Amino acid sequence: MPSAISFSLDDMLYYFKRVCPFGKTPQLFVDDVISVDALHNAARYGWFDDAVQILERKPEYARALNKQGVTPLHQACRAGHLKIAKRLVEMNKELCFLEDIYGRTALHVAAMEGRLDVVQLLLNACPESVTEVTATGHTCLHTAVVYNKFKVIQYLLKWLGESPHYDYASQIINAKDIGGNTALHLATSRKQLQTLKLFLTSNTRISHLVDVNAMNSGGITALDIVDVLPYCGKIDMEIDKLLRQARAKRARDIASHDACFICVKEFHQPSPKNTLKDIIKLKREFANCVLLLTATMIATITYVALLSPLVRTSKAGYLHNNDANGTLQLIKGNSIATSSFIFFNSTGFVASVAMLIFLLREFPLKPWPQITVSTLFSSYMCRVMVISPNEAWPLLLLAIPFLLLAAAGKIYGFARERPCESSCYVIV
Repeated sequence: MPSAISFSLDDMLYYFKRVCPFGKTPQLFVDDVISVDALHNAARYGWFDDAVQILERKPEYARALNKQGVTPLHQACRAGHLKIAKRLVEMNKELCFLEDIYGRTALHVAAMEGRLDVVQLLLNACPESVTEVTATGHTCLHTAVVYNKFKVIQYLLKWLGESPHYDYASQIINAKDIGGNTALHLATSRKQLQTLKLFLTSNTRISHLVDVNAMNSGGITALDIVDVLPYCGKIDMEIDKLLRQARAKRARDIASHDACFICVKEFHQPSPKNTLKDIIKLKREFANCVLLLTATMIATITYVALLSPLVRTSKAGYLHNNDANGTLQLIKGNSIATSSFIFFNSTGFVASVAMLIFLLREFPLKPWPQITVSTLFSSYMCRVMVISPNEAWPLLLLAIPFLLLAAAGKIYGFARERPCESSCYVIV
């Protein structure tokens, strides 16, 4: 393999004593010959002695970018040449902050390639470089997860959990990239079960810092990702179980919980401006509850009363009555009382049913409550036709105005979506 420079600088000085241009010392001529690429090649191929000699004569080359947009430290870290990387960092720790054309520092490159020894060197030499992010917002932890470098992830979390570096832990672990994804999002989307265990179970100092319910820019949590990705069997079940044990939630559950919390907070700390409005609203809601309960009781009582009449009248005006022995007796009697009972009982029932239909217009699970009440009304009318067919049609005509009023209220509710007065919906 050829050297970065074909022979040593001492040999070059001896050689250039004969061939260097007039008026120029051999040292200056050698400095002109050594290019930036020479140091990059030495860092790339691990030519330590050549790299040291070049740095002694051209220390400014340590910060220079080559045509590919990387520094010598990036080259050494990518290839895993620890001695050259150490020499560069010892010369200037600021080299750890230099970025390539993609915004990656040397630490990102080392994490990407899985160079654990180089990662250890860079973190010990310049701990502050752990906070640097790429053009896409990736920390070194993001990068290690993306390229699935388990040992690097393991060391980074262990390093962050140590006391001198614990201040960086929460910032790095819960950092979000340009898409709002944390390292936990990335590990879940790639189904890296062992990596997730590192985050959530292996180190208690780290696991309690992990925000398992963090949302990305799309409003997705880590648990949502498990549901979205194609099912792959046992590993999906284990990831789901692991996240749930860490109290992870879906985005919709978090939104529901936050809305309820805001509602409770607003209820206990009402603003003076809305106090009167809230009181009126509470009174109206209480009145609606009382009306709903009253209408239900009336409908129940009147329906049961029709099911168990004392006597029943026939078309001929006879009363059908049962004696103590259960024997049916036909007694000629006045059907006015029976007709009056059916009329007033039915009036109360129809009015209560109309009230129920009106009050249930905003009830959950609609239209099922209205269907249930309508079925009850139909059953009642069938019962009236069995007991007294002559009164059935007049009662139906009596019911029409009540039912029309209830239907009008329901249609009004559909036509005009009333804004919710609850503070939780205003905030959301």
